[in-house]
Amino acid sequence: MDRLSHEKSAYLKHSAEQKIDWYPWSEEAFEKARREDKPVFLSSGAVWCHWCHVMAAECFFDDETAGLLNENFVSIKLDRDERPDVDRRYQMAVAAMGSGGGWPLSVFLTYDRKPFYGGTYFPPEDRHGKPGFRKVLRAVIDLYRTRRNEIDEYTEKFLQSLKTAPQAAGDINEALLDEEVKNILSEFDMQNGGFGTAPKFPMPGAVEFLLNRFFFTRNEPAGYAARKTLEAMALGGFHDHIRGGFHRYSTDRAWIVPHFEKMADDNAWLLRNYINAYSIFGDALFREAAEGTAGFILSVLADPEGGFYASQDADVTPDDEGGYFTWRDEDFRRVLDEDEYRTLSLYLLNDAGAMGHDGSKKVLFVAMGPEEIAEKTGKGAA
Repeated sequence: MDRLSHEKSAYLKHSAEQKIDWYPWSEEAFEKARREDKPVFLSSGAVWCHWCHVMAAECFFDDETAGLLNENFVSIKLDRDERPDVDRRYQMAVAAMGSGGGWPLSVFLTYDRKPFYGGTYFPPEDRHGKPGFRKVLRAVIDLYRTRRNEIDEYTEKFLQSLKTAPQAAGDINEALLDEEVKNILSEFDMQNGGFGTAPKFPMPGAVEFLLNRFFFTRNEPAGYAARKTLEAMALGGFHDHIRGGFHRYSTDRAWIVPHFEKMADDNAWLLRNYINAYSIFGDALFREAAEGTAGFILSVLADPEGGFYASQDADVTPDDEGGYFTWRDEDFRRVLDEDEYRTLSLYLLNDAGAMGHDGSKKVLFVAMGPEEIAEKTGKGAA
């Protein structure tokens, strides 16, 4: 039965074409699960999410998978942009289970909405250390039928473990702020900029905090980390050098190959970062990144009828990750002479930006500066 085609969400409307008997997030779905004593399968994702499209293509159009879900579960499809409150609740639960987080979020619930197992993307068969989705479904079916009491006991203990007592608000003082700078810098990647390891997210809130501490107190390590991070992001393939704006995150530590969706909230944050950094440091790179990001927001995300779109999708088709944002050598050879092509290949079109699923497609990123290019080509730097 089609319950999604009349929803407002484009993500839910697209899911209506799948073979799963989806419900939207609703009392009706949980009442059906209670009445029939079935577990709930919750799939949370978004229209911009590459791996959501991949899992849909691999699993939700598959007859065997559809049979397992439709006969043994009540299945709910959630748009995380439409219901971030629900998504966040179960993201936290799955993360606490040790399964990480992200999208698509795949969670199994009791009919009273308590999570007992979850993960993110599941392939149809065992692959890359992940269990196949059909195997997961059969295991959950068996668990729910034969060890129901254990599920009930587990969910009660698990939810109790997530509850934390509210803490009284305290005073914010310089010592506390300095300690927070140290905490952030303990995760700073000195070589590549940013924080932590791959996958690497932009962390604009942390960058903003470091910029403010440098501006108000001249905390040099804070200023260096913020500047290094913003430079690395602006030069990498994480930044769209053609159309402006920034992608969701980098799959590597060096900001070269991103996940390609572009989010309105991320770009709004990063626009603020680059404007503030330019006002503090005066780097032309920061001004150019800010102008390009503002241009992307106004030309792509702005709705002519008012307001802004939440995101730009990562893919044209699920099997061509980032196809809209990647380039082949021949795309440039057709329009450039040999000297121009050589300069471009040194500057932006580097093999380090090759896509894993198709090495002929590359992400553009700044591989070397004008002076080094001039030395290699024998031409003066502009």
